[in-house]
Amino acid sequence: MYPFAIIGIVMVFLFTFLPSSLKEDMAESKSKYTALNYLIYRDSVHKFLFNEDENYTGSVKDSDIVLPTGFIKKNWSAFVKDDICFVYGNATDSEKIAVNKMSKGSHSIGEKRNGFFYPNHISKNYPLPNFIPEDALVSIMEVNS
Repeated sequence: MYPFAIIGIVMVFLFTFLPSSLKEDMAESKSKYTALNYLIYRDSVHKFLFNEDENYTGSVKDSDIVLPTGFIKKNWSAFVKDDICFVYGNATDSEKIAVNKMSKGSHSIGEKRNGFFYPNHISKNYPLPNFIPEDALVSIMEVNS
């Protein structure tokens, strides 16, 4: 009888305290997965653009870029306008933080706030095009130069 009581107490303890830590671990893992997904997509877009012979403008199609086998793209998009490549998509704050950490604080990665690129590492505000949603994760890079 006592072994069942001890097992019951252990089970209650595990189900009370373990799930919250598992939820936190799973949320952190999801943020890291999304960050890696974004950075792989961004890298593939940049490789495509830097291998293009002509000036590229407009949307970058998924069929144009080479992604790793089995890659499942999230909601990312890429667009080239005025020799600037914008790679963008919706992400949570924790996912944006994970991207920032994985990119070692790259100045070319930020988000759209009030129509401008943030964080702003240049002397003046950099306006972002209207096709990029507010609060989106954004990467900017000059191409065709």
